Amino acid sequence: MSFKNSIKDYLSFTKSERNGIIVLISIIILLILALNFEYLFVSETKYDFSKFEKEINEFEKSIEKPVEKIDTVFFFNPNNVSEDEMLLLGFSPKIAKTIVKIRNKSFKFKQTEDLLKIYGFDTLLYLKLQPYIIIQDSTQNKDNKKFYANDERANNKIEVKLVDFNPNELTYNQCISLGLSSKQANIIVNYLEKGGKFRQKEDLKKIYSITDSDYKTLEPYIKIENQPTKIEPKNVKNEIIEINSADSVTLIGISGIGPSYAKRILKYRSMLGGYCKIEQLKEVYGMTDELYNKISSKFIIDISKIKKINLNTATFKEILSHPYFDKDLTKSIILIINRNPKNQV
Repeated sequence: MSFKNSIKDYLSFTKSERNGIIVLISIIILLILALNFEYLFVSETKYDFSKFEKEINEFEKSIEKPVEKIDTVFFFNPNNVSEDEMLLLGFSPKIAKTIVKIRNKSFKFKQTEDLLKIYGFDTLLYLKLQPYIIIQDSTQNKDNKKFYANDERANNKIEVKLVDFNPNELTYNQCISLGLSSKQANIIVNYLEKGGKFRQKEDLKKIYSITDSDYKTLEPYIKIENQPTKIEPKNVKNEIIEINSADSVTLIGISGIGPSYAKRILKYRSMLGGYCKIEQLKEVYGMTDELYNKISSKFIIDISKIKKINLNTATFKEILSHPYFDKDLTKSIILIINRNPKNQV
């Protein structure tokens, strides 16, 4: 057999092979056309995720750290107000730096109008701040702690001096009138707004930035009334407690559980909607194995008191508030419900 005939055998096709190749090419062409023009024959199902997205946005806004609101107008002494405080009051950065610079050169503001001597100081800003400018009178006895400020209702000067006060009822301006700085006043007000309490005079010293000198000055004027009475725990030494209905007083009566643990147990119960098994106490923040072994036998569980979550009607925030659901799982649940409104989970 010649080489030419051998090559011809490999490159030639029979009739059936040629037909098969034609059919295969036709199928490939049809598939390409089908993929490119599929949208003409298949209607795309659209899902409305607006409600889902709205719930996510509302939740994310709710967990954003709130910005602390600080009054832009407050009592201040131009002889010691800080640069940051001046910026809060509306001073331009250039004016604030100028005031700090001239104070460092021993310049003293003796009257409120001296601010207008600062080149470029805004007259309208001065008129706004004038009632809040406090300048210590150097002619007064230092032990007398007298200050002067302009009265907003009259142009006469009024005397502001230390008076008896309850630290649990202080406002920002009251702190300033007592001689505290803007920074100290904001710290005290924020502490009170977050639920802090002064139970005895010495607690004021625990406030950051309150110096020993500040405390000694204020201590004679501190008056704390209405001291909370101590709650006596119930005697439940030999009792078995139903954990889903117990209150803090009952829990404190159990040996080993103090006010802090009682508060954590109740808080976690609220997050869960109720305990379904005693072992969940191990999930309470700060719970040790030793304490769990000591108190676990003191409880029984009534599962009828558990508050269940209806996933079909619950909001994104309500589901996510449960400790067993993270953000990704919550999103998946909401997504499934919105995709299958007729066949809800």
